[in-house]
Amino acid sequence: MSDGILDIRHTSVFSRNLDACQTPGVRIVVNQGGTRSSKTVSLVQLAIYLCLLETGIMFSIVRGTLPSLKATVLRDLEEQLTKLGLLSVLDSHNKTDHLYTFPNGSQIEYFSIDDAQKVRGRKRHYLLANKANELRLEDWRQLIFRAERVLFLDFNPSEEFHWIYDEVLTRPDCVFIQSTYLDNPFLPDSILQEIKLLEAADPNYWRIYGLGERGVAGTTIFPHWQQCPSLPTTAAHRRYGLDFGYNHPTSLVEVSETPTARYWQQRLYQSHLTTPELIDRLKELIPNKREVIYADHARPEIIEDIGRACFAITEADKAVKAGIDDVKSKPLLVTADSVDLIKELRAYKWKTLRNGQVLDEPVKVNDDAIDAGRYGTYSYSLQHKVNTPITHYQSFGTTRRR
Repeated sequence: MSDGILDIRHTSVFSRNLDACQTPGVRIVVNQGGTRSSKTVSLVQLAIYLCLLETGIMFSIVRGTLPSLKATVLRDLEEQLTKLGLLSVLDSHNKTDHLYTFPNGSQIEYFSIDDAQKVRGRKRHYLLANKANELRLEDWRQLIFRAERVLFLDFNPSEEFHWIYDEVLTRPDCVFIQSTYLDNPFLPDSILQEIKLLEAADPNYWRIYGLGERGVAGTTIFPHWQQCPSLPTTAAHRRYGLDFGYNHPTSLVEVSETPTARYWQQRLYQSHLTTPELIDRLKELIPNKREVIYADHARPEIIEDIGRACFAITEADKAVKAGIDDVKSKPLLVTADSVDLIKELRAYKWKTLRNGQVLDEPVKVNDDAIDAGRYGTYSYSLQHKVNTPITHYQSFGTTRRR
């Protein structure tokens, strides 16, 4: 940025959102799209642009959980600030209050929906609800009451029924923007091939994440998994998911991948294990202690004890819906010796109301090994998320408004 000119490398999704928010009478802009369509990056770029253009505004970014926010949209924000040469000239980044302050007094704040003080707190001018379908209707109502100008939502349309369709898209002051990976011309071939794998993984998943179309309800959560005799020798990126139990079984699932598929192997499924007994079993099952274990953070004292035994253990991100979506993003093969895990997968269903409506919530019965597999899959994906560089740019004036 120089002399009031900001060169933003962007896709058409940025331009469409900018046009929408500058149209009189528009209150809400909904971004429904498939994976890698650039919708989140575009909205982060727009937040930066508006904060430079206008003096003393507050732009809030919210998501369901803080770990998910930090691993995704916050990473996009810092990457864009760096590319635009702005990160070093910001007045401050208050990590305690989760706040970026621009020299003109404008601010970008970020928080999770479980931070009630922020959700029900002070007013803001603009708001981005990232992965808005993770939020409840009541969360949305609290947020919209406290946003004075325009609210942006982005989400993958994985639900057939959702309050976004009923409460937001029906409003006359709402603009709808749909995007797919085809709207992002800067994706490298390797990413395009990954996206095309979605069609083979699950038809409904391809509809949602490939085509950006509204999902179709079904009761089976993982219809795409298949059984395999054993792990292939080419499988890499080995890590583990660990779900603690006592009366319920403690479950350890090994997760690995090839370029075309993901593999799960049940390594432990046993009830009534004490912590010392569990550590002894881990010593038998995980000879390479440098391989990461993503564990249920509901038992921090057990995680601490396992860490003291020199295992590379860390807290898992337990976001259920986002984790399920990540598991479905690639063909899933489960080894034939994973008897209990296979039994759980066959019975793993979405909740269904008496009127036949399928809810976006799993039936929480006999899912211990599935939870472990999800921890090892989704937490790793968050930790190793790679953003795609955008190489086209356009200059925008940032003469400040008051």
